[in-house]
Amino acid sequence: MGPFRLDALRACRVLVVDDDPIVAAGTAAMLEDLGHRAIEAGSAESALEVLSSQSDIDFVITDHAMPGMTGTELAERIRHHWPSVPVVLASGYPEVPGDELGLPRLSKPYRQEELVRLLVSLVGVGAPPFRAAFQQRRGPSDPGPRHDGVAAVARPDDHPI
Repeated sequence: MGPFRLDALRACRVLVVDDDPIVAAGTAAMLEDLGHRAIEAGSAESALEVLSSQSDIDFVITDHAMPGMTGTELAERIRHHWPSVPVVLASGYPEVPGDELGLPRLSKPYRQEELVRLLVSLVGVGAPPFRAAFQQRRGPSDPGPRHDGVAAVARPDDHPI
């Protein structure tokens, strides 16, 4: 499989939620390597605090199996309070109980290449639902940060998370 070019992909601010700090740091590092900004939260509760205090989160990647509140429960709360913020569920389980929301999924372990595919589907060319929600949240005159046209390439040898 060849590399994925991200020329049309703008830089995003991504909230990474995982109770395993190594997984959260690895995901954040992959996102930052691709030119995005990542904020890490170690629990669903912490993620809700970040979302309450920072209005510029473009989307959330959350682990499913976390103590206290699952990723699916977190996604439900995010949809209720911040309906324009997309949520991606990351899980090592093939089936996730309670995932009636039909959330986009990242299967653990994942490599940077899978993360790139996800990003392109959320914010790349041909992803109008995200762009419409983004415009609704920020307004049509503020398109938000843009990727400066520098192509980020996912390499097949990237380490999985």
